[in-house]
Amino acid sequence: MPISKARRMFLPTALILCSVALILNYLPSHTTYAVAPTQLEQTQTQITDIALAQAKEAAAKKAEKLAITPSIWPVSGPVTSGFGGRTSPFGNGSESHPGVDIAIETGAPVVATADGRVLQSGPAGGYGNLVQIDHGNGIVTLYGHNSQLAVKVGQTVKKGQVIAYAGSTGLSTGPHVHYEVRENDDAVDPWKYLISNTQHV
Repeated sequence: MPISKARRMFLPTALILCSVALILNYLPSHTTYAVAPTQLEQTQTQITDIALAQAKEAAAKKAEKLAITPSIWPVSGPVTSGFGGRTSPFGNGSESHPGVDIAIETGAPVVATADGRVLQSGPAGGYGNLVQIDHGNGIVTLYGHNSQLAVKVGQTVKKGQVIAYAGSTGLSTGPHVHYEVRENDDAVDPWKYLISNTQHV
């Protein structure tokens, strides 16, 4: 006799139910399938602790990276000459300017724009009294035309620390800071690293 459509639909379900019943029949009667509330709370606490630890680690790495990134200005003042092509202020035609010039009064403190180690601190030809700082990962910053220097070669400095005092030494037309950022010895636009377009506070 042909099996009706209703019976054909019922058979798979019946087979599944029978299989489940057989499995349950062979399981120990004392087996527990629910998680105790205290165990659940412990698990949730462990997950929370792991998440917090990972968040703290990520925040610490971000802070460390920011500390060695030249993301602030060395002084507060107007930028009088930007990065790239310009007309020479000494009448030598067109030239490529490897940094930015920031006008500031003589004696104003100049700060490191990131954590690092002093590579150079002294006279450097047209740069005048120059400070050069290595920030790691191929990043180096330069601060030129200072009237006085406040750091020595090999010294470790922190972001925002005074490293020199502005002036007009070397090849200069007036008091200002010539500021450069170099990536693997190639000059790049310092604006690339600034958090915002505001001057250093």
